[in-house]
Amino acid sequence: MQISLEGRSAIITGGSRGMGRAMSLRFAESGADVAIVSRSQDLLDETKAEVEAVAKGRVMAVSCDVTDAAAIADMFGTVNGEFGKVDILVNNAGTSARGPFEEITDEVWQADLDIKL
Repeated sequence: MQISLEGRSAIITGGSRGMGRAMSLRFAESGADVAIVSRSQDLLDETKAEVEAVAKGRVMAVSCDVTDAAAIADMFGTVNGEFGKVDILVNNAGTSARGPFEEITDEVWQADLDIKL
């Protein structure tokens, strides 16, 4: 089934690798303007080049720490200013603590929650 996203714009957090990268590629192939958001500028640049190769719409890469409310507001302003609107928000940023459950500290749990929520 082919779904057209032409005329739509999307922000995809955690968009530079894994599922976020795959969604960035698919949304762009489907015609959406895509803002790829991640903390790592190197990964952003690499992913942006891949996405632009298949994109039917505009693509931008924005470095943002989604645990920082001011950084999120700045990122949204940048994307909204470029695209004129944001239709789709994919909150994909996240981490997963590794190791035995009983060894994961409160600080690690809090950092995980800060990114995901």
